[in-house]
Amino acid sequence: MAKQSAEFLLFVVFFVEVLFCTAANIMIHFKIKAEGEEEQRTLSGLYRLGVTSEEMLAMIHHKNLYYFIPQIITGLFMGAFCGYAINEFYGYGWQAAGYSLLFGLGLGVLQFVVVHHYSKRELLGFGIN
Repeated sequence: MAKQSAEFLLFVVFFVEVLFCTAANIMIHFKIKAEGEEEQRTLSGLYRLGVTSEEMLAMIHHKNLYYFIPQIITGLFMGAFCGYAINEFYGYGWQAAGYSLLFGLGLGVLQFVVVHHYSKRELLGFGIN
């Protein structure tokens, strides 16, 4: 019974971590959309000054990393802590923390890939090639 309870709690922690990451990404997406007009003016000014689209993509990618990545890092450590704390009672504490860290690292890698594609799409949305 204790093993089943620990496995269920692991699933619940993973599920909540995915929900929080999804909600945070949606909120950040709309924040970036709200700042779009101001950023388009800035990028068009830089484009007229001679900044290449690759340099602008690097700037947008850097900005988006600062928006998206801190919540993944925070969620990674909070998920590992919760996985450990909840399952320590049943003797699965370090195993749960390890699974949570692996799952969080997978989400982090996925987030890096998504941010890179998101940055490209954002630059193309401004009409700068």
